[in-house]
This record gives sequence, structure tokens and C-alpha cells, in this order.
Amino acid sequence: MNNILLYLLESGTCLLVFYLLYELLLKRETCFLYNRFYLLITPLLSFIIPLVELPFLQPEPFTIFVAQQLAPITITVNASAPSSNSTILSWQTLLGILYTVGVAFFSFRLGKQLYLLHQFAQKTQPDSFYWQNIPVHKTQGAQPTFSFWNCIFWDNSQTLSTSEKERILLHEAVHIRQKHSLDILYLELFRIIFWFNPLLYLYQQALTNTHEFIADAAVLRTTSPETYTSLLARQMLHSLEFSFGNYFNKSLTLKRMKMIQQIPHRPSIIKLLAALPVLGILLFVLSCAEPENPVNQSSKGNSKTNTLNIDGEEVFTFVEQAPNFPGGMEKMVAFLGKNIKYPEAAINANLEGTVVAEFVVTKAGKITDIKIVKSLSPETNAEAKRVISLMPNWEPGKQDGKPLHVKYTLPIRFALGEPATEKIRGFTPYQDDQNKNIFTQVEVLPQFPGGIEKMYSFLGKNIKYPAAAQKAKKEGTVVVTFVITDQGIIKDLEIVKGLTAETNAEALRVIKLMPPWTPGKQNGKPVNVQYTLPLRFSLGARSTSIQTSYINWTTPLQNNC
Repeated sequence: MNNILLYLLESGTCLLVFYLLYELLLKRETCFLYNRFYLLITPLLSFIIPLVELPFLQPEPFTIFVAQQLAPITITVNASAPSSNSTILSWQTLLGILYTVGVAFFSFRLGKQLYLLHQFAQKTQPDSFYWQNIPVHKTQGAQPTFSFWNCIFWDNSQTLSTSEKERILLHEAVHIRQKHSLDILYLELFRIIFWFNPLLYLYQQALTNTHEFIADAAVLRTTSPETYTSLLARQMLHSLEFSFGNYFNKSLTLKRMKMIQQIPHRPSIIKLLAALPVLGILLFVLSCAEPENPVNQSSKGNSKTNTLNIDGEEVFTFVEQAPNFPGGMEKMVAFLGKNIKYPEAAINANLEGTVVAEFVVTKAGKITDIKIVKSLSPETNAEAKRVISLMPNWEPGKQDGKPLHVKYTLPIRFALGEPATEKIRGFTPYQDDQNKNIFTQVEVLPQFPGGIEKMYSFLGKNIKYPAAAQKAKKEGTVVVTFVITDQGIIKDLEIVKGLTAETNAEALRVIKLMPPWTPGKQNGKPVNVQYTLPLRFSLGARSTSIQTSYINWTTPLQNNC
């Protein structure tokens, strides 16, 4: 939802800038065809620019990090017994309903207008005639003269001379031949999709006026401004039923008459080209700005540790002895199952999924620097951070027997379903196609052949930073879950948290290349185990060193030049 609001803010800003440019520089100029093109293309550009990402020509060397893994802890709630506030809709849902109602209303309004116009055309069809191969329908005074699509609707109730009739028909014929109706329908579609943006109404009014100026300019080639202005002044303003038609007297204003009297002149080239630097600035400002992202933030520190130092000491991604919750994994699962509360907003929205949290266990065992690597919703994210902050001190991670600051990753899965003790504790959350239990927590975790250091070596040798991600300067974490069967085979790969299509595909490709693992065990027996592996893609300084003592590595570009 935050991304949608940011997009609407940025697109609205672009639309406002382009409209102000029109009002200040182009509105009073007689370059009507240029103004028409400008008013048609700038709304489209305004809604495209926030979606554009400018590529960078110089890809940098990179570092790939693997964060401490842990199978997801599943938190369940009884979906059939929601809280007493379950009928209260979240603000996101209310906004979605309001937007849908607006789209439906304006779509119905446009459909009704087109239907009524079609009915009116059918009604006046028997009494129509042709003028310069254009069908002209007599309105018998029911509607003032207007045109739409390929027809002119002529108010034959007025007394006009032959020359006056010719000028009015010529005016409407210009609308038809230049397809002005398509312009109006084009902006009507924008108004349906972005009905809440008042700038589009100003755009439509400006475009309609420009249509009238274009048609007036064509008529002025055959008559004098004084004669034509007199004809406009004698037209009566009728009630208008079809708001999207091009009416001859719809723009009977001092503005239109003033434009008729204005002597055509060539506008300054600076005014005509002013939109180009404005377009460049908007592209640069909105397309190059990276949104705030916990993943990117956490990758800005030391390239070896992938995080900021604590009290001047490094924070390590991997150590020989990982940090441990007091009492072990089973106690941590019990702690989470007891303390985590499924947010009511998530229950009401039927929201399920995984929150991946990242935090540092200091050498004193304290929890600090909690971040959400993979988001689900603001409420579930806040709940995960709240409960992690309540944890008692851990047994710190160690390297060569020395306690160190260590980064830890904890996936927490929020799932709606029947409450069950084993589910809450993280055991047997589901079964495979052979009805064998798949465990999320086991006594002995699965292991890559040769140990975790061999897995780092395998990944560093085989994984390649996709060229497209490098050019776009994409950094972040891809979180993959997969099942290691009781035979050690990898299956059921799934991207829990993606980065780009290319990095996601590369992560899946390399994991599929892995040899069979040593399977996990429960009660001494091999079992199917769900495993979570976060892979961090990070652009950084070039290096070819591998520091196995602290189990971190940095690798240069591989086949990306």
C-alpha cells in the first residue's frame, strides 16, 4: 500500500509540473497543434515516469552473502473464531472499496453517455443528410450543434444564412477529421482510472479549449475574425446532455473570442522545448531515487560483515558456533508460540505469509539491530519485532572459542488454521505427496555435504550476479525455502522473498545444482525438513579474497563483462 501511495504522489507531482508548464508558457500561444500533442502526451508520461528505472552503464563488482538460516516458525490462529472486531474493515480495505466504487461510477457514467448518444443518433438517423461526405443529423432543437466520432449533430431550429451554416459545419468537420473525439475518450479513460486526481479535469478542459481553437483557426482561413466573432456572439447556449461531444457553442467565452482576434505568431522555440529539460529532471529525480528498503540499508556497511560495527567491533555473518536461544531451538519455538499474537488486522484481512526478521546477537548475548528483511504487513512486522525484542539473552556465537557479534535470520510464518500444539511448536506443519511429514524444526538440521563452509565455497563458485541486476544497481536479499527429503534430495523450491526476476532465477538455478544433503533427523530418524536460505546480492568493492576463518567471502564479477 505504501508503494501505491508513493506512486500516486510521484505521478501526481509530474502531472502538476507539466500542467503548470502549460499554464505559464503555452496556454496563450497560437501553436494549437503543439498544445494538443502536449496535453495528450504529458498525462501518459506522468503515469509512466515513476515506473521507469534508469540503467547504470558501469556495473560494479559485488559481494554475495548467505545469512544464518533457520526453518520458519509457524504461528497459527483459529480462523473460525476471529475477534469481536473482525467486522471492522482495515483502512487499506476501505480505500480499495472507495477506489473501486469510483472506477465503477465513472465507468457507468461514460457508458451511459455513449449509450444515450447512440440512441439519439438512431433517433435522428431518418432525417439526416451528408455534407462533404460527413453524415449530419438534425436535432430539431433538442440539442445544440455538436460533433462526435464521424457525425455532426445539427441544430436546425436556428435561422442562419447559408454562409453562416457553412462556417459552423466547417468548424465541426475539423473536429471529425482530426479525430478530436479520440482525444476526449483517451482522457476519459485516464479520468476513470485516476478519478480522484483533479488535475485530469483541468487537462480535459484545456484540451477541449484547444480543440475549439484548432477548429476556429480553420474557419478563419475562409472568413474574417470580425464576421466569425459576430456569429459566435449570436449563438445561444443550450443545455448540454452529452458532455464529451465537441459543441460549436460550448466554448462561447471571452477566452475563445480573444483567441480569434489574436494575430497568429510563431512562439519562442524556448517555450516549445521547455518540456524537455523538465522531463529530464523528473526522470532523474524520480527514477534514480531508491526507495527506503531495510534490505538495502542493512547492506551498506562493511562488505565483509554486511552490517555496521557495534562498539567498533565487527558483526559477522557466520561463525563456527552459531548463537543459541537459551535451552535450544525447541525452547525458542515454545517462547515464540507463547508470546506472539496474531494481529487482528491480519486476521480480518485473511493475511498469511512469512516475515523474515534479521537481528544481531552481541557477544554478550543481547538482541540488537532488529530489521525486517521480508515484509508481510505493518502489523505482523511490528509483532515479530516486538516479540524478538522480548527474548532473553542468548548464548553468543563463537569463533575459535571467542564470543563475537553475529547476525541471525529468523523466518516466522503466520498461518490461519485450526489451532494445534504441534503446529504452534513448529513440528509437522504439512505433508508431502507421499503423506510423509515435513518438519520445520528438527533435533538435527540437514547439512550440506562437507559442512556449511563447503556450501559457501559451492555458492561462491557457481552463483553469478545477473548482468541486468548489476546494470540496474539492484541489491538485496533473495530468500528461498525448499524441502530436504529424508533421502537428502532438494525439492519444492519456492521464493519467499524476491529481488528481481533474474536474481530469483539465479538463486533457484544454483540451489538446484547442489548435491544431495545429509538429511535432518527427528528422534534419530531421517525426516523431510523445510529449509530457508537467504542469499544477499550486494554490489561492493572488488576483491578476490576468501576469509574462511570467519566464514565470509567476497567475489569479483563472474562472466559479467
